[in-house]
Amino acid sequence: MDNKTIVVLGSKDLCKKLGEKGTVSDLELYNKLKDPKTYTFVAPRNYPEKIIPTIEAIALGDIAILYAKEINAELGELILALDSSDKKLGILILGNELTADMILPLIKGTVVEKYAICKDDSSEIMAKIDEIEPNLPESPKIIVIDHFFNVKGIGTVILGMVKSGHIRILDKMEILPDKIETMVRSIQMHDRDFKEAPVGARVGLALKGVDVKQLSRAQIITDGKDIKVTNEIKLDFTKYPFYKKELNENETYHMYVGLQGNPVRLIKKEGNILTFKSEKNFALYEKNIILVNLNEKGLRIIGKGKTVE
Repeated sequence: MDNKTIVVLGSKDLCKKLGEKGTVSDLELYNKLKDPKTYTFVAPRNYPEKIIPTIEAIALGDIAILYAKEINAELGELILALDSSDKKLGILILGNELTADMILPLIKGTVVEKYAICKDDSSEIMAKIDEIEPNLPESPKIIVIDHFFNVKGIGTVILGMVKSGHIRILDKMEILPDKIETMVRSIQMHDRDFKEAPVGARVGLALKGVDVKQLSRAQIITDGKDIKVTNEIKLDFTKYPFYKKELNENETYHMYVGLQGNPVRLIKKEGNILTFKSEKNFALYEKNIILVNLNEKGLRIIGKGKTVE
């Protein structure tokens, strides 16, 4: 695959070594072009103060890099964030004071246990990234929006990742969960115009028929007619043992489906089957769903679940 998106956690400086700075908000994006290959590195800002950008950055990435500088609570939370998102493909970089034996008890049983261990060396890291091949689906077409704006003379433009499918100019699409019809007017990748964009690419799309005021981060652009849109979600849920509090009916938590994050209320609890309701709709395009407690002073990742009918 020639287009790869990599989330980088645990290091504020590593992205600067691997790519050139692009879009910056509460997410920092860095780009590297090595024809015919392109790489996008995504790093959250304001961690550990805020967990939301970290969850969103992980959702954007297809490959993960976790820099473990020391064993502490923040490293434990990042491991669980990757595990709850089921990011199975990744690289683990150990700080100078850490060995694989030291960190194994922390990563055992999580997706991070399978990550390739690598030195803090840009050439070695890039070589490892090239060895990893994400198996991304070819349908339906799904682009996840992470930034959007109005461009004079062009109109509404979004930036996002092609998580599934192959995008072409004049594709008729729908923006979910808001059910807004649109069409792709033009496609850019790394500041160059293209007629189409493959799965895995980071794209800028000019859209027809939608105003920038109708957009928000985490919306998806898709041709998928079978993607369920709902505000009531039933999960087969696994709570992490490190999260000590019990989940109780009528309590409010925060749920993430990809980048989509909304407050949800637990309305029914039947063993591991939990039913939540939100005031806003979710587009259920991701199988792995994360539950967090934003008000918790310690571990904020509660657990993970998969939808059940």
